Parts: sequence; structure tokens; C-alpha cells
Amino acid sequence: MDTNESPVTLVDARSHELSARLAAIVDSSDDAIVSKTLEGVITSWNRGAERLFGYTAAEAVGQKHFSDHSRGPQGGRDEVLARLRRGKRIDHFETVRQAKDGRQVHISLTVSPLRDAKGTVIGASKIARNITERIQAEEALRRVHAELEERVRARTAELSSANESLRVEMAERQRVEQERIQLLTRLVLAQEDERRRIARDLHDQLGQQLTALRLTLETLKAQSVERSDLRVQVETLEALARQLDEDVAFRVWELRPTVLENLGLQAALTNHVRHWSKHFGIRAHCTRANRQTSA
Repeated sequence: MDTNESPVTLVDARSHELSARLAAIVDSSDDAIVSKTLEGVITSWNRGAERLFGYTAAEAVGQKHFSDHSRGPQGGRDEVLARLRRGKRIDHFETVRQAKDGRQVHISLTVSPLRDAKGTVIGASKIARNITERIQAEEALRRVHAELEERVRARTAELSSANESLRVEMAERQRVEQERIQLLTRLVLAQEDERRRIARDLHDQLGQQLTALRLTLETLKAQSVERSDLRVQVETLEALARQLDEDVAFRVWELRPTVLENLGLQAALTNHVRHWSKHFGIRAHCTRANRQTSA
């Protein structure tokens, strides 16, 4: 270094070196870095801006407002410029810019005021980062989510419809089953009424006639003391009458055993087996829950 150089010359050299270094850093950045005047005229345009928007620095510098289609929460270009004039910084708001080939580029934009040596705002520096892939991924995720929600709603509606159909079918089956039970109940009651009526008629009418027959036979038997042949016939008729009386009593008991009403089903079944075995002379037994009744 020349010792004869003045301090001012040294400061200028260092300032120039620093400026060159900063320019190199800006130019090599992947983000688009642009500076503008307060009127919107572009004064610098780095390589990141060339790659992002498709315009070269020669095409962009000196131009004013490249297709600014802002839709971020901070508002449009006029509001941004108004805030810059007040020295306000705008951080990371999302907007859309149109590239040279017509593509809509989603960017996250940070805008800072540029000041002169006196602190007066003379322009703005903008750093734009491409977020198109993120926005597209978010939109794809929203579409998938919406499609999934629609499928869930459709499936839920389908299941609800199927459940309602099943509920209606079950209710119909229950109704039919109730009607069947009621019909069977009425049928059994009607059968029981008819069995009681027949048993009553047999007992009252035929029983009385058999009693009258036995009495008549006893009278004839008393009158046939001296006639042995007639007495034998009367005794034969008496035996037939007794057998007929027992058969009628058994049929009445079969139709409506009184033990069923008095003692219940188990006792009625046991009693029925016993009477049936005695009547027909066949050994039989009734078994229930490891208990056995023989006859």
C-alpha cells in the first residue's frame, strides 16, 4: 500500500471494495433482489430476479412496475409505496407476479425502505422468494382433503341410508313377528277353548248317557236272576259299559287334564305319562333336567 495515499483515498477504496462484495453477494443470491425508486422505477435487478421472472437486468432496469398482480394481506402496490414513504418495513407477505412467459409466480415478498445519507426514504429494496411449489402443494393438499371430505360425506350418507334401511327392515320383521305371535296365541287360545268345549260335552252329555246305561243294566241284571242266559248277556253289557265309561273319561282327560291348570306343565306331563302307560299297558317314563318319572 502506498503510504503517500490520503485517508480519503483509502476510505474510498475500502468503500468500493465493500460495495463490490455486497454486489457480488446480492447477485449470487437465489432470491430475487430488486431496488426501486419511490415512483416504482427499477434501479437494480439481480440474477435471482432474472431466473424468477425471466427478464434480464437490461430489460428490467429503468422499467416501471412489471405486471404487479398483488393479492397479499398487505394490499396493493399503492399501499406498499405509502407505507414505504412512512419508513415502514413490510415482511413476508405473499403475492403473485407475472413472469415474462406469462406464468403466475407465487412469491413471499419483503420490502424495506432505502434511505439516503440524511435518512430520507428515496426508494425500496425488495427480496422475493419463489413459493410457487409450496402454494401448489398446499392447493393439491386442499384438493385431496376436499375430495377425502366428499368421500367421507358420501360414505357417511351411504352408511346412514343403509342403517336406516336396516332399521326399517328390523322394525318390519319385529312387527311381522309380533303379528305372528299374536296369531299363534289366538290360535292356541281358540284350540284350548275348543278342547274345553269338547271335553265338557263328552263329560256332560255322553257321561250322563253312560251313567243311565249302567243304571238300566243294573235293573235288568236284578230282573234276570232266574234267567241265567239273560244274566250273562247283561253282565257282558255292563263290562262293555264300564270300559266305554273309562275310555270316555280318558279322552276327556286327554283333551283337558285338570292337573295342567292346577299344578302346571311339568306335573301335567308326568301325570299324562302315568295315565297313558296305565291305560295302554305300556311302560313309559318322562325325563326332564336329570329327573326321571317312570310308570
